[in-house]
Amino acid sequence: MTTTEGKFFAEVILPDNDSLLGVKLISVREEGGTIEEIDISNAFHVISDEKSKRLRAVLPLRTAGEIKIVAKLDSGKYDVLVGNVLEPVHKILEERAAWLCNHSFNTFQETRPYACLPLSNQGESLGKLSFILMKNLLSAPIPEQVSKVERSAFHDLKHHWFEDGDFMSPIPLYGSFYRIYDFDYIGHVFYLLSQFDESFLQYGKPEAYLCWAAEIMCMRLDPDCHQNKREKEEAGLVGVFILYIGDLLADLKKSAFIYWYEKLDKLWLAFVEGLKQGSQGYQGAITEHFYDNAGFGLTCEALCLAELTDEAELYAPLIIANIGYSNDYRANAPDRWWEALSFMTHSLWGGLVAGAARAAYETIGDTRLLEAGYRATMAVFNCYDWNVYSTTRKLKPGEAASTYSIAAPNLNMPEISRNRFGQSIFKKSSDPLFSSLFSTIEGDDWDMGEELVAYMLGFGSTTYIYTDEEGGLSCVNGFIEPREKGWEITSYAAYPTRYVMREKGLTFISKEGEIVRSVLFMDGTFERTEVKK
Repeated sequence: MTTTEGKFFAEVILPDNDSLLGVKLISVREEGGTIEEIDISNAFHVISDEKSKRLRAVLPLRTAGEIKIVAKLDSGKYDVLVGNVLEPVHKILEERAAWLCNHSFNTFQETRPYACLPLSNQGESLGKLSFILMKNLLSAPIPEQVSKVERSAFHDLKHHWFEDGDFMSPIPLYGSFYRIYDFDYIGHVFYLLSQFDESFLQYGKPEAYLCWAAEIMCMRLDPDCHQNKREKEEAGLVGVFILYIGDLLADLKKSAFIYWYEKLDKLWLAFVEGLKQGSQGYQGAITEHFYDNAGFGLTCEALCLAELTDEAELYAPLIIANIGYSNDYRANAPDRWWEALSFMTHSLWGGLVAGAARAAYETIGDTRLLEAGYRATMAVFNCYDWNVYSTTRKLKPGEAASTYSIAAPNLNMPEISRNRFGQSIFKKSSDPLFSSLFSTIEGDDWDMGEELVAYMLGFGSTTYIYTDEEGGLSCVNGFIEPREKGWEITSYAAYPTRYVMREKGLTFISKEGEIVRSVLFMDGTFERTEVKK
């Protein structure tokens, strides 16, 4: 995976007693266009500083779209690599935010005015709001975008999920119960609003939104706040709140809300103690499903955040196995099979598990986590990429579809084979269970957004280098090139501000407000090369 601003690295490791006969690069640049084939055999060279037989080609690819590289060996065997060239990721995020603000707000309607569309009782539908806010925090803020989210939060989130806006009185939107997970998403929106300067806000001050986020999280994590067995048990399950609980606690500690800090800190410590006690039996892998990556992925991340490394290391191999490895970028996805009844990429949980893998790497140090997290993150962008033409469902800039069915053919539903879709596709299912379960779902993107927040918190800002098993320097989320003195590292991150070499304890962090696209690695240290305000 690369971007049009980067370079594509392709490597061939030759088997013993075999040689490379030729390599072709195949691409389709326009919808319905002809296939282009280019011989790139001469671009491959032996890596001079290694003892292995690795051949490497460095290809600047300036046109976005999927590519296939086919290597033919003298023995007659072939190997194939399917990759993708993305638009610069910040452009994808900006187009997405603009599209949502133009199409996804229920402005001036009688039913839930200002709510995010499509209307849903499930908190996953609010991920779009958190994404818009996070994008505006990391780049030059667009006041109109922030205002739309704040208006939705103040009028819809506060009153649709809570009696008279009282965060201690959730409404049982599902008949006899309310869903604990929903509050993770609501709390996230209010927390992100608290990060904006008051000049961008119309309905409340940053301090008020910080307090609201704390109140919601205290209610969410406290079993004693809930009357029913279901809600009491769900209070002990990990969720999306793991993306912001650490920052929320840190901000509360510095604020005037000492009561809420002490209360939330106590609940958090009790929560992670429960995760610790359940780790030997892998209880974090069980949600409403067994062996659920929505469970063990975020459980591993939570244990890392709590510095419970031994327990986190029990879950880390599950993440690595769940993501797996493929020479087709579309298949490097955490296996979330249940919706499509088939191997698939699900943008929300694919992105969150990928983010958990990256976060776990920073604590545990296993480079397999880092590499798997990056592969899976890039697979998720298949759900947003308007330059992908290999699927029946095409996207316009800014559009998205939550799911991609990797398997082909998909015998359960042939029409979703290697196609992008949303849960609304099941409304027309011949299975009465599926058609009733998804009868109220509208649109292809209702549960998307938090995966992009996880991206921005990780690979959206950070590039990593490490020493690989051959003894060379490898780069994840960027490319590395030798210079007269040292190495130049160029980031693929949307908003690059951080470079890490964990094995040596080295971290480069830009100054506030700076975008640093590349750095030099010289004499065991990072040095800046250029800065963009």
